[in-house]
Amino acid sequence: MHLDSIADIKRGDKLSVGDFIGTVGDTGNAPDGIYHLHFEVKGQDNEPTDPYERLSGTPFTLKEKMNSLEDILDDVDDVDDSDEYAEFLEASFTSEFTDAKIAKYSQPREIEEVLQDTGVDENIDLLAKLDELIALIPSVIPVGVSQGDTGVAVSLLQIYLIFTSEGSARNALAGASATGYFGRITTATLEEYQTNNNLEETGEFGIDTKQEMS
Repeated sequence: MHLDSIADIKRGDKLSVGDFIGTVGDTGNAPDGIYHLHFEVKGQDNEPTDPYERLSGTPFTLKEKMNSLEDILDDVDDVDDSDEYAEFLEASFTSEFTDAKIAKYSQPREIEEVLQDTGVDENIDLLAKLDELIALIPSVIPVGVSQGDTGVAVSLLQIYLIFTSEGSARNALAGASATGYFGRITTATLEEYQTNNNLEETGEFGIDTKQEMS
């Protein structure tokens, strides 16, 4: 199975969701660094079944993933191993641990220490300050900014839309960056924002849009 280590389990044991069964490795004839696991799902008649339904079902929420980590790390053989495993997990799933930290979900001590050592905590604080600054942007943009306008107000609107909206138009604006020119891309992005927030699709920074953003 190419496992690096196997938990203390034996044939016939019943496992619950999130139980630790081992750590994935590259043992045997697997190429170095190609960590993977072969597995099989069998039905009540002990016949192999198609695992697609299980794999494509409702995924675990981020909170469920974090809740399962405590027991998993407790099951790793010793303290050194659990610390090493925590480092591996953080390196492999940095964005998920960062999102969990931002959401203030409880995480095991080993993970918290790794996040602190790698500077993730500091980055989260900086992102929080950036979010605070971005939230203030709409208050300084004058009502009436629209297609054809140029200047700092347009750049600020573009920055706000890039960081707070979503959709194909927003992605196009992010690719073009905050140029300070209110062209077709910015108009489409603002219309997309208005649609997503149940506003009249005017493509202009009007009072309703300003109030929604503020």
